[in-house]
Amino acid sequence: MIRTLEVRDLVVIERAEVAPPAGLTAITGETGAGKTVLAQALGLLAGAPADAGAVRPGARHALVQATLALPEGFWERLDEDDPAAALRDLAEDEAEVVIARRVPAEGRAGPPGRR
Repeated sequence: MIRTLEVRDLVVIERAEVAPPAGLTAITGETGAGKTVLAQALGLLAGAPADAGAVRPGARHALVQATLALPEGFWERLDEDDPAAALRDLAEDEAEVVIARRVPAEGRAGPPGRR
């Protein structure tokens, strides 16, 4: 479950923080309000290709960061060969993890990582 989602300098969003309540959350709004940008931010965290053109004009980079609540027993249920299993040693908290992705205005952006 996403506890917080922070977006900085991505397309039209200078800075936004969303803390959805537990349960189903629907994001609605007028055309141009940023719904698609929030979906793009989630895609970046999930490993979608980064595009330097998505960095807000004048910014050095865009940043997307999310705090995720992990269900009890999450780490134990992973198969040994699951790529996420290698992250367990990096996690400071068994129940929560923070992931972030930075997209530079110039150059390449790496895959999502722990910040």
